[in-house]
Amino acid sequence: MRKAVTDLQRDFAMTMLAEYTFPRKKAAIYGVIVGILIGYGNTFLDLDFSFRPALLGWLIAAILVVVVLHEGIHGGVGVRLGHRPVFGFEPPLVYTTYKEKIPRGHFIAIALAPLIILDILFVAMYKSDSLKLFADLGFAVNTIGSIGDVWIVLKLMRHGRGTFVQDTKTGVQVWGPETVT
Repeated sequence: MRKAVTDLQRDFAMTMLAEYTFPRKKAAIYGVIVGILIGYGNTFLDLDFSFRPALLGWLIAAILVVVVLHEGIHGGVGVRLGHRPVFGFEPPLVYTTYKEKIPRGHFIAIALAPLIILDILFVAMYKSDSLKLFADLGFAVNTIGSIGDVWIVLKLMRHGRGTFVQDTKTGVQVWGPETVT
């Protein structure tokens, strides 16, 4: 698969069609809103979130596990599609990026995979009495942490299937065939 993408990129000259930079302040607001919605939904589940050392321990565990699994899934799906992920850590960010331009469809699959896979896993884990709290916290952490991925996918939906995406760590550039005028 990797060779086919590289050959396709060489077959035509590309020009940058758009560039999107992730709005971190808006994302923080959206994260709070998603957290409130998850908390509101939790009123039906009757979990006790009153502060106690065990809750803090479970939250820290959920954050660590989710971050590692989330970025690992980005990388694993990228490898499966023929791309080479680059993992990075620049506190407070942990990220997965790609140096090459990636077909739009591949980028969308890479971006959404952790949200879909991990949230399904946490919903399934919720049925276990001993893991309910961890599953609930993991679901919330993963969903809130996926806001940037969903934002990028929404931006990419404006562009056609023949476009490529270059990750810039703070956003994306969309590239397409040069048009002759």
